[in-house]
Amino acid sequence: MSDVEEQPFDAGDPVSVKRRRRDLGLAAREQGHALSAAMASSGGRAWMYDILVRCHIFTTSFHSNALSMAFMEGERNVGLKLVADIHAHCPDRYNEMMQEASNVRPDRPDRNNRNGNNARRSNGDDSGNASSDDDS
Repeated sequence: MSDVEEQPFDAGDPVSVKRRRRDLGLAAREQGHALSAAMASSGGRAWMYDILVRCHIFTTSFHSNALSMAFMEGERNVGLKLVADIHAHCPDRYNEMMQEASNVRPDRPDRNNRNGNNARRSNGDDSGNASSDDDS
């Protein structure tokens, strides 16, 4: 047990409102510091970029099924909030993250392929199963 008992919040009490605003400000600053710490390393930036990709930040969330589209829009909303936090707390790191992602993009899984399989079939693949448009 702590020495200080937590008092219930009373929206009509100016002291309670002031205390709540102070506590929320401290929490927001702590979260900003945590985000800045994650974005300070290349691994943290790569992790954040992967989260933003999964949140459909860089693509449309359109889907012919309204419920699927609503779900993807919810994911996108989370991603947009993360982007806003990044811009608020460490905007230079966002640019750095995007530059690093563009340098390694060919190694990343194809975003349109839900299985994460990056292999694409073409007429010249090594599988021996490739078909050709020529019937010669």
